[in-house]
Amino acid sequence: MSTWPHTVSDWDNIDFRVPYRVKDMPKSTSEHHRTQVTPDPALEKRTRRVFSAEYKLRIIAAANACKHGELGALLRKEKLY
Repeated sequence: MSTWPHTVSDWDNIDFRVPYRVKDMPKSTSEHHRTQVTPDPALEKRTRRVFSAEYKLRIIAAANACKHGELGALLRKEKLY
């Protein structure tokens, strides 16, 4: 005996399509201008970091002085890796 109260013929008579509603239509473009976010030009593209020659030479010297396993720690500390 089934505990399900509906039969297959009950489901055949049900229209499962979602009714078309006017309130679900997209808003016109005139309503968007108030809530639309304008992007900040400074955030549009990331700029590359610029390192001075002195910094590069200091990091290379420190990397050459590193013992086995210390190079990764140096790069992470300097946020280069």
